[in-house]
Amino acid sequence: LHNAVAEIERSYKLGLRAVFIEPGRSPGCDVDDRKLYPIYEKCAELDMMMIPQTSGPYAGKNMDCAHPHRLDRVAQDFPTMRILAGHGCYSYVREAIILAARNENVFVSPDMYVIQLGTEDWVKAVNSKFFGFQDQFLFGSGFPAVPIKRFMDEFRKIPWSEEVLPKILYK
Repeated sequence: LHNAVAEIERSYKLGLRAVFIEPGRSPGCDVDDRKLYPIYEKCAELDMMMIPQTSGPYAGKNMDCAHPHRLDRVAQDFPTMRILAGHGCYSYVREAIILAARNENVFVSPDMYVIQLGTEDWVKAVNSKFFGFQDQFLFGSGFPAVPIKRFMDEFRKIPWSEEVLPKILYK
């Protein structure tokens, strides 16, 4: 039987500092299911970033398995654990923005969804100082699902402000 907590400890000793999970696929639960809490506790203890899959056609058995309200519970219960919402909780873009604005430990990276399915809300939130969201939006490409050159060609067309673009890409 696979012991996820032991695997996290082993991986930490190898120098890894992030854990990616797809709770909708295995063990087949929502991101805020209490059976995942020992994993979250270990990540918080070791200061490892948690990256749950938060959208996509294979994210789970129901559409809201990784809805931002579920991730908000996890962020509130583990305020020292950094959480990166991979795929940016698409299609719940506005809720993901509020999730990050509410929780300093939550970051979003909509990766391929930022170019494939619309940018307007992301750009407004990232370019605005109102949400304090500029340091919580991270670049991601979705490679290999989207070829990197094609992604970057499209990403450069997005009207990010000159001030935030370096933050998104490398700061």
